[in-house]
Amino acid sequence: MGIKFKSKEEVGPTLDSSIVESGGLRTLRMYLLSDEFPSLKSLSRCHNLSKLLIEGKIQEHIHSCHHILQFLPDSLTKLVLIRCVFSQDPMEALEKLQNLRFLRLYNSYVGSRLVCSAHGFPKLETLELVALFQVEEWKVKKGAMPSLKNLHIETMPKLSMSPKGLEFATISGDRKINFMSQSFVDRAHSP
Repeated sequence: MGIKFKSKEEVGPTLDSSIVESGGLRTLRMYLLSDEFPSLKSLSRCHNLSKLLIEGKIQEHIHSCHHILQFLPDSLTKLVLIRCVFSQDPMEALEKLQNLRFLRLYNSYVGSRLVCSAHGFPKLETLELVALFQVEEWKVKKGAMPSLKNLHIETMPKLSMSPKGLEFATISGDRKINFMSQSFVDRAHSP
């Protein structure tokens, strides 16, 4: 199901509708380009949701001790976040999604540091980080992303070194590195 919202006032009633509450929703694409998505708490009831795309800014509560993404259902296997403009590291919440196999972050984070914790992203096979313009540092702890097969990193101009700890992740498939600094490319391709 794809929904293009005109305003944030439309989001709440739609996510609280019987279609979402029935639990039968498996795929959802939501677009809100002129406003901010309010809370995603309603998505926590979507226990069968396996594919989710969100395009548009998601309203964050800076003083909250929890990440706005904490409400995403654990049933997700594919997640695409486009222009969400998070100021808090999204990896903190996303790495806890036990069934996630595919993650694409496109221009969705304005912070300077990403951290993937040990044992985070246990089933993640494909990770795409694109247009994260402010990221300067990315740490990957030992034991993170043990199933990673494909890595695509593109247009992260401030990230000059490949992620600390990425050598712990065994990448058996494709590594695509585009529009990155030469020092990053050299280090990423070294054994």
